[in-house]
Amino acid sequence: MQARSGRLPAVSWVDPAGAVSEHPPARVSVGQNYVTGLINTIMKGPNWRSTAIFIAWDDWGGFYDHVVPPSVDANGYGLRVPGLVISPYARRGYVDHQTLSFDAYVKFIEDDFLHGRRIDPRTDGRPDPRPDVRENAPILGNLASDFDFHQKPRPPLLLPQYPVPATSPATGMYIAGTITKLGSDSLTVQVTTTGVHDTNLQGQTLTVTITPKTTILVNGQPGGPGQLQSGEAVSLRIVKDSGGYTAHQISATTS
Repeated sequence: MQARSGRLPAVSWVDPAGAVSEHPPARVSVGQNYVTGLINTIMKGPNWRSTAIFIAWDDWGGFYDHVVPPSVDANGYGLRVPGLVISPYARRGYVDHQTLSFDAYVKFIEDDFLHGRRIDPRTDGRPDPRPDVRENAPILGNLASDFDFHQKPRPPLLLPQYPVPATSPATGMYIAGTITKLGSDSLTVQVTTTGVHDTNLQGQTLTVTITPKTTILVNGQPGGPGQLQSGEAVSLRIVKDSGGYTAHQISATTS
């Protein structure tokens, strides 16, 4: 809702739930769909022209990496992981060959919003296991190099989404997303995907009633409301009446 209405905070961190994290045993396709939905929503909102999105993974996929991680401090750097920059001002076709770490994101934020002032683990007033101010490491690159703020702002590029398939007849409206709250006869979903005729629901948070007639599938098998959990990826066929939204079918992907 904040992205749709242009009320995004200056800095946001999105840490996905396990079912949409691409971490085993969750499906990569579900995580990709989740991230695409978030970015599409931001691109369609009024904040896009002043937005920078950084996508990072905390795993390297388990594949061999021939580059030895550099020794920086007591923590050091780890194996290389992917990273993407999405922005109207991102350099087109640019591959950043600097040495970067997750500290580079903090450095970029501090440079933008704290005028370069660093958060020191010795004085930040909370438990902080960092051995030093890692943003000051001489080897650490600067993500500002990934942008060209003189170029014409790039328009949104909305990517198609591939939702979890529903097996029941296509009755009512289609939504998919993440369960954020469960009640005794309802669930609340942060919508990241919709049917082609239901895009007005994109990005909304909907509370949907579960009735005894609702078909519930968990990992493709018949299930019940007790098997649904907050944070899971879910797709629904819903109908709207004077009382709100009611689910015809719920398909959940659990981890």
